[in-house]
Amino acid sequence: MKKILVLILGVVMCLCMVGCGDSGSSDGSGSDDSKPTTKKDLQTANTNAKLVFTTANNAAADVCVEKPDEATAIINAASFGKVVKVEDLKDSDNDIDKAVYDALKDEKGEIYMEGDEQGITLAQWTKKDGCVGQYPDIEPDWEVEHEIGERFEPSKSVV
Repeated sequence: MKKILVLILGVVMCLCMVGCGDSGSSDGSGSDDSKPTTKKDLQTANTNAKLVFTTANNAAADVCVEKPDEATAIINAASFGKVVKVEDLKDSDNDIDKAVYDALKDEKGEIYMEGDEQGITLAQWTKKDGCVGQYPDIEPDWEVEHEIGERFEPSKSVV
């Protein structure tokens, strides 16, 4: 009888520990947003920044071909120069913003783009409280922290 009671108590304690492990998530998903950055986090951030960069440039090129009279206005009206949540681009009327949303709609996070009438020149992406990925000029050192919306020069660290 004593062994069964100890076994039940052990199972209950394990279940409590698993439940407590998920409570650190602010969004209820079970992931802990406060965990330190990892090399994989930086790879994801840089990959998503590159996806923003190429998607926005492809969309800008399409606009130039398909709507040459409106191209400059569309490119200038894109979400350049400000930090924007990916989900906030969902209902945009801008062709470039819509293309970026379609490419990243499954990735919650924020983007920052710089551009001119030729297209996009810099893209950044980050998750909430995560590392910032940038393209071009990616950061190779996952321990270096950057703020989204500020162009940064990569460190000379080797990963």
